[in-house]
Amino acid sequence: MELKRVEDYYDQIKEKFPEITEKQIDKILKFGFRSFYTHTLYGGDVLSKSPYFTMYCGKMFGDNLMYYKYWLLKSKIKLRIKYKRNKTPYSGYYWFGLSEEDYQYYLSQKKKTGKRRQKFHFKRIKLYKILEEVLLDRQYKHIFKIAYPIDNGFTIWKEDVITRDFEYIYKRNKNNEIEPISYESKRNK
Repeated sequence: MELKRVEDYYDQIKEKFPEITEKQIDKILKFGFRSFYTHTLYGGDVLSKSPYFTMYCGKMFGDNLMYYKYWLLKSKIKLRIKYKRNKTPYSGYYWFGLSEEDYQYYLSQKKKTGKRRQKFHFKRIKLYKILEEVLLDRQYKHIFKIAYPIDNGFTIWKEDVITRDFEYIYKRNKNNEIEPISYESKRNK
């Protein structure tokens, strides 16, 4: 098999697009190859389509459950790549979700008079830097935002978090749709 280089394709591309200079062709091809390499390096799948061919680099599954888990993983990778490419500044908040059981524990800490306690205790939570990443996990029925001054990466596991600087912002309804919570303030009063 013969090793091909980017320069080997200049003549073929020049025939189809005579108005493009060789320098522009070089930039376009190198950008495409670098993007392909970067996406596969981060663990993303690559799908290229044209009217003449379809190319897919990734895993294929016959089992729907395995495919769904794989899709969740790749969706998180896609969100992280977009976050890095957009150079999104850190907002000072992390997001976390609670299952129904953990949410009941959260509710049990509220005072019966309706006034909020000084601080709430969360047993074990996974903090996400990107909100959409929390929303992908359907096990979380209640989504919270917590003030976290230090950027520690995309996810962090925290044990025994005691805080008052959080906000209950979304919940899932019976159809697994996300609904905003408007009746609680930032301090959960």
